[in-house]
Amino acid sequence: MIKKLMKAGIRARLIFSMILIIIAPILLTLGFLTISLSSLEDQAASQLNEIEKINRKLMDGIVAAYKDIDHPDKFYQMLAPLLDEYQLNLHITDNLGQPVFDSAGYSGKARPEAALTGNQHNYHLPIVVNGNVAGTATVIPDPDVPPYNIYTRMTTYVFLSIGAGFLSLIILLILFTHIITKSILHPLKELSRATDEIARGNLNYELKHQAADEIGQFAKTFDLMRIRLQQSLDKQAAYELSRKQLVANISHDLATPIAIIKGYVEGLEDGVARDEASFKRYLGVIKDKSEQLDRLVEDLTQYSKLELGRLEIKKELTDSKQIFERILSAFETSFENSAVKFNVMRPLTSVLVHVDKHRIEQVMDNLIKNAQGYSGDHAVIEVQIKSLDNHLQVQVKDNGIGISAGDLPYIFDLFYRGEKSRSREFGGSGQGLAISKFIIEAHGGEMWAESTPGKGSAFFFTLPHTAR
Repeated sequence: MIKKLMKAGIRARLIFSMILIIIAPILLTLGFLTISLSSLEDQAASQLNEIEKINRKLMDGIVAAYKDIDHPDKFYQMLAPLLDEYQLNLHITDNLGQPVFDSAGYSGKARPEAALTGNQHNYHLPIVVNGNVAGTATVIPDPDVPPYNIYTRMTTYVFLSIGAGFLSLIILLILFTHIITKSILHPLKELSRATDEIARGNLNYELKHQAADEIGQFAKTFDLMRIRLQQSLDKQAAYELSRKQLVANISHDLATPIAIIKGYVEGLEDGVARDEASFKRYLGVIKDKSEQLDRLVEDLTQYSKLELGRLEIKKELTDSKQIFERILSAFETSFENSAVKFNVMRPLTSVLVHVDKHRIEQVMDNLIKNAQGYSGDHAVIEVQIKSLDNHLQVQVKDNGIGISAGDLPYIFDLFYRGEKSRSREFGGSGQGLAISKFIIEAHGGEMWAESTPGKGSAFFFTLPHTAR
C-alpha cells in the first residue's frame, strides 16, 4: 500500500493522506466504541438486573423498618448490612419533601456524598406503606462499586475510544509527515543541492530522484537540462578550439601562397625568367597560387554568410539530368589532359528536383575537388547518380588516402580538418564540407561519407524528387 502510494503523484498522495487523517480516526473511534459497547451490553443487562434486585431488597427493608423511622439509629441498624455491602447512602424525604433520614450521619465508613438531585447515578424510589406512598427513598451509590459502576465503565470505554482515535490521529500525522518528508522535502533538498553544484560549475552532478511523480519529472527535466548544458559547453569549447585552429590554418594557408607569389613576382622583377618558357612557368605558379587564395577567401565568405544566416537558397523545379550533365561535362573537359581519371556512370537519371542549381553546382565542385586534392595526381574519381524511392542519390567516390575512423564523424563540422585528411597542397579552410552539408539539408536532403583509410572515400547526398 505504502509503495503504491509513493509511486502516485504528489497531489494524489496529499489528498489520500488528508482523507486518511480525517476518516481513519473517526472510523477507529467508532469501531472501538462498537466493539466495546457490544461486549459491555451483556454485562450491562446483568448489572441492571442486579441493581433492580438490590433496590427491591432495599425497599423491602425500608418498608419493613419504616415504623421505626422516628428512631433513626434503630432504623439504620436494620438497613446497615445492605448499605455497607454495596457502599450506599440512603436519603429519605416525606410526602412534603422534608428530610426524615440520611444514612450519612450514622455510617462510620466513607460513603458517596453525591448531590441528591441532578445526579444521573442516584435512584429515586417511592416508599409504599400499606398501599400508600409515605415518602421517597434516594439511593446514592458509589459509581466505582459494582454493580453500580456500569455508567463509569461506559464512560471509560467512551474515553478510551476517543483516546484511540487521537492516538491513531497522531500515528497518521507522523506517517503523513514521513511521506511528505520522503517524497517532497528530500527531493527538493536534492534539487537545491544540484542547483548549487551547477551554480559552482559542477555539471557532472547527477540527480538520483527517479520517482514518477511531479518532482521526479522535474528532476528528469532538470537533469536533461544539465546534460544539454554540459554538451553545449563542450561544443562551445570545441568550437572555440576550432576557431583558434582556423586562425592558425588560415594564417598558414594565406601566408604560404602569398610568400610564393611574392617570391615569383620578385623573381620576375629581377629578370630571373630569361626566356618565354620560364616567364610562362612563373606566371603559371602565380596564377595557381592566386586561385588557391581565391578558393580560401570564397570559403571564408560562404562561412560568414552561413554563420549570419545569409546563405541564400533559391530553388526552382528542374530536370536533374540537365543540371548534372552540365556540371559533370565541365569537369570531364577540365580533366581531359590530366592524369586524373574522371568516370561518370551514364545514363544520368532524369527526375524533377526542386533545387538551387548554383548551390548544387557548388556542392559538386567541392566534393570533386576534394576527391582530386586528397587522391593525388593519379586520382580515380567516379560519379554515380541514381533514383531511390522518392529521392535522388548522388555518389562521388575516390581512391585517395581515405579518412580515419576517428575523423569520420567530424568531417562535416565547421573548421574541422583531420591530420591525414588535411592537404597543404590542396589548401582549403575546412569549411567546404560543412557548407555543402548545410546546402543539401536546406534542400530537404542528407549528406554522409564512407571511407576506408588507404583505399579512398565515398561521399553521398540525397535530394527529394517530384514525380512527372
